[in-house]
Amino acid sequence: MGDEMARDSGFTLVEMMIVVGIAAILASVALPAYINYINRMNQGDAVTVLMNGKMDQESFYENYFPHHYASTLGCLPSFSKDPNCLATCGASCATTWTTGKGYLVTVIAANTVDFRLQATKQVYSYRPIDNVTMNSTNNNPIVRSATAIGFSLFSTLFH
Repeated sequence: MGDEMARDSGFTLVEMMIVVGIAAILASVALPAYINYINRMNQGDAVTVLMNGKMDQESFYENYFPHHYASTLGCLPSFSKDPNCLATCGASCATTWTTGKGYLVTVIAANTVDFRLQATKQVYSYRPIDNVTMNSTNNNPIVRSATAIGFSLFSTLFH
């Protein structure tokens, strides 16, 4: 009687395979959703930087050199701590800035009428570059490559 009790306790190989299969299916759904969430959060960091850049551009337009937007990031307080760049906005000022999440921010265009800031990052080699822009006429940033941050388990495994 004692030997029968010992054999009845525990899991069979089939039961263990079913549990592993269910765990794999759950992971294949949860992992891409989590990675996409992280990518959107990182893109949110770029959006925050662009919004700060827009505020700095508006301030620059009114205060430093009236009626002209800054042509380099070094002229804007959020991107430079160099007092010479903030006062004179010379050619030696920084032209690019990298966010903590790896987005490269640049001034694409600036003149007396408009400016355009851009944040870019190559998230996946098999996707287009993530490109987010902000200009003087829009209150919200524009995501120019919506598919750039989407993670696909199938594309990752079979690309």
